[in-house]
Amino acid sequence: MKYIVFYDDSCGLCQRSVLFFLKQDKQKQFLFSPLSGKTAQIELKEWLKNHSQVDSIVLVEKEAKKKKTYYYSQAILRMLWLVGGFWSIPGLLSFLPSGLLLPADFIYQQIAKRRRAICRLPDGKIKALHKEYEAQFLP
Repeated sequence: MKYIVFYDDSCGLCQRSVLFFLKQDKQKQFLFSPLSGKTAQIELKEWLKNHSQVDSIVLVEKEAKKKKTYYYSQAILRMLWLVGGFWSIPGLLSFLPSGLLLPADFIYQQIAKRRRAICRLPDGKIKALHKEYEAQFLP
């Protein structure tokens, strides 16, 4: 199974979320790519036609010829499930039907609207801050 996390590289909260998951992902199962990057243009081309309003974290699970895309709260909850340990407890919520996650999505969207005001960009790029994770980044 391959997991690609797409994130808004101009958002401090998104970058800090990426840093959090890099540190928690002991199995190095996640690859990361900015939503503005080449990988996103290829992997999310069809999906973005119907989800153009999504501009924060998007998780894509790829297995052979199957691909599943998560966004809003379900993306974060699924990632928590995948990193395991203590984080798998809130991650269990990712298995709820999307209709039951509407309150969590509402909260997620409210934070996402204000994320640039809440959290400034960290100094430098993620790659520059964490060279040891450079192999987990896609263009």
